Amino acid sequence: MSRASASSRLVTALVLILAASGCRHAAEDAPRAATSTATAPDTVTFAQDGISLEHPPGVRIEHRFDGGYFGPGRWKAYAPDDVPGQPLVALVLPGSDDITRAELRIGSSRDNRALATCGESPDAAMPQTRADVAINGIDFVRFDAGDSGMNHYRFVRAYRTVRDRVCYAIDLVVAGTNPEVYEPPRAAPFSREEAIARLQAMVRTLRLADAAAAGG
Repeated sequence: MSRASASSRLVTALVLILAASGCRHAAEDAPRAATSTATAPDTVTFAQDGISLEHPPGVRIEHRFDGGYFGPGRWKAYAPDDVPGQPLVALVLPGSDDITRAELRIGSSRDNRALATCGESPDAAMPQTRADVAINGIDFVRFDAGDSGMNHYRFVRAYRTVRDRVCYAIDLVVAGTNPEVYEPPRAAPFSREEAIARLQAMVRTLRLADAAAAGG
């Protein structure tokens, strides 16, 4: 298979995934029942800076966002260079490698420009995926976005909210390289669909405390 053909197939697959995933959002973002408060045996609770969520054992916790083919790891996906913010945490799925890396990123900013534009979609967003959703009583704007080029790709499912004059950015990021360009072809550690499903399960447990209560 030629590299041009592999790249074309990669772009087509990304578009199909983005379109198909939009059909499942309402169910995925529905809050869990209030009576279900116990942490399951196979989960670990991460808590910091007024943020808490549950994740499976083996998830790697980092406090910086790695850059990649599509640019540096700013505090939120597609953040302008001149709008400052802070990467808070990245929860990287076990098995992530140079072929496919999947992580849940949380960043924040108190900058006035960040607050004014917190819920805006970037040019790379797919308009039909934009929606207002609620996670455990917190209202978010959600959209999907994607990039591809030279056999590299990135898929982002983004959540944005302003809470106590803080813009919070939650990004589910799956990025990597088309494994078919290698000789012999390499195997990805997981599919994009599987990665998003696993990251989405963590998002459903997200809790944000007011900045004042968290000491911010």
